[in-house]
Amino acid sequence: MTIEKTASATAGNPTALKDHADDVPAAVGPGSSGPADAGHAGSGARSVVGDTAVLVGERRPGSIAHAAAWLAKQVEIGVGVVDLSPSQYRTLIVLGNGSAVSSFLADRLDVRPPSVTAVIDGLVARGLVVRQQSEDDRRCVTHVLTDQGRRVLARADEALDDRLVTIASMLESDELSTRAIDDLSLWRHALLEHHRSGVRR
Repeated sequence: MTIEKTASATAGNPTALKDHADDVPAAVGPGSSGPADAGHAGSGARSVVGDTAVLVGERRPGSIAHAAAWLAKQVEIGVGVVDLSPSQYRTLIVLGNGSAVSSFLADRLDVRPPSVTAVIDGLVARGLVVRQQSEDDRRCVTHVLTDQGRRVLARADEALDDRLVTIASMLESDELSTRAIDDLSLWRHALLEHHRSGVRR
């Protein structure tokens, strides 16, 4: 599927076309890192969505890193629908599994405690998280997701899922689209195992 065909196929979908140049790298070639490079690609550059060989048969230097960088941008756009930053979204995900103290959040999110405090302050101000004294240790403060926080998290999940599925559907077959989504689930497991291993930066 060429870029022109992709644009035609999404003509009735404003969400898919919004900032389309930022959705996926338009073309790849030696040294290409994304949409900004599309105008500089040589005549032999091939469409990311139209060349299966580039997707599954070749691994150019930096290709994985570039894909992760553009994917991170899609997360930022997706959760922005509910006015969340990626760091706020990740914090809500952790708290969606249960209350947590700052030290646990810092460890789970792989950031320094002061960074967690700043993120939590913003979520508390919006009524998405509350601070409570721990029942086990009154000196300890734990963080709990509010009902509003759960609703916002659910909306962010839905918006981001829909966006990623829409982007994956640009691939030339249902099999590749399904594989793209399934591979994200595999990466989730890999990241969890990486965290459990204790390996850090």
